[in-house]
Amino acid sequence: MTGRTGAGPGTTASPGQLGLWLFLSTEVMMFGALLLAITLARLGRSGAAPFDKGLGAANTAILLTSSLLVAVAVERSGPCSGPGRARLPLAGAAALGVAFLAVKAVEYRADFAKGLVPGPDLFVNLYYVATALHAVHLTIGVALLAGLALVRPQPSTVEAAGLYWHFVDLVWVFLYPALYLVPG
Repeated sequence: MTGRTGAGPGTTASPGQLGLWLFLSTEVMMFGALLLAITLARLGRSGAAPFDKGLGAANTAILLTSSLLVAVAVERSGPCSGPGRARLPLAGAAALGVAFLAVKAVEYRADFAKGLVPGPDLFVNLYYVATALHAVHLTIGVALLAGLALVRPQPSTVEAAGLYWHFVDLVWVFLYPALYLVPG
């Protein structure tokens, strides 16, 4: 975080910032355990992952682009920027979050049509748990970014929302190769 929110060198973080970091650290542990379970399930499976690599790659590009927009919003929310300059990139990032969810819905439909449904296959079950949990986090992030796009938020609020959004994107950056690319 930058010094403008009190978290720079030689300053103390606010209770809200400490709370956010504590929350994100618990989320890292949860998703880390899930990624470990996915990795172990892959070891007992032969062949390539059965999920659509193209749709997974498209969603990766969507989220990375949304992270760029959030970074722009954080920069534009600073004290040297004009009022409301962060609103458009926040709205764009929220829209890309909705696009991610739409692509994931298309992918789920195709998965179900191929018979990739929860059942005795642990890896497929973990795929649904991980991607659904990520989708819940992403939906919260979309609501947060869209809400901030409707008001003139404080720079520290945009920065905190950006930190959460980047975390959600980073989770996907780890989930994508674990679920789609790494061979069994």
